[in-house]
Amino acid sequence: MFTASLLNALFTMIGLLQASLIGCKIVSASFLSFSFSTSLGVLSNPSLFAVADAEYGSADYVLFGVPFDGTTSFKAGCRDAPLAIRQVSYNIETYLPYYDLEMTDVSVHDMGDMYVECLPDLMVEQVADAVCDLIKDEKIPIMMGGEHSVTVGAVQALKPKWY
Repeated sequence: MFTASLLNALFTMIGLLQASLIGCKIVSASFLSFSFSTSLGVLSNPSLFAVADAEYGSADYVLFGVPFDGTTSFKAGCRDAPLAIRQVSYNIETYLPYYDLEMTDVSVHDMGDMYVECLPDLMVEQVADAVCDLIKDEKIPIMMGGEHSVTVGAVQALKPKWY
């Protein structure tokens, strides 16, 4: 029950950040790949999510970005979302009154963005592998995309029998 409430709170916070981006022009030159290690502090690196300051080993939740928009048909740019969400995360209230939760009390680690392949099938495999690794380490993955297709790999990793 607590985990479900906590996940809802995290998704609420990410949703608020996404909503704050509507109508804003966001320009991003490149994406970072931290390859599962973060010796960088949150305050010294605005490319990491503001409240994700836990070390990987002690974190319950692990956030990672999948900057992919390879099958977008109308307008490219959703690959910039993970970095943009992280940047605006420094401008949002961390207390969520609905859940009576201070987000800084939640142990979240930000792995950074994956360096994804340009072919959708390969990207899906990469995401599935990353989520499987997190589950093996008993972490709860929080993924930020990119386009909708990035969820396919995560769903395959979490529910392979029915997907």
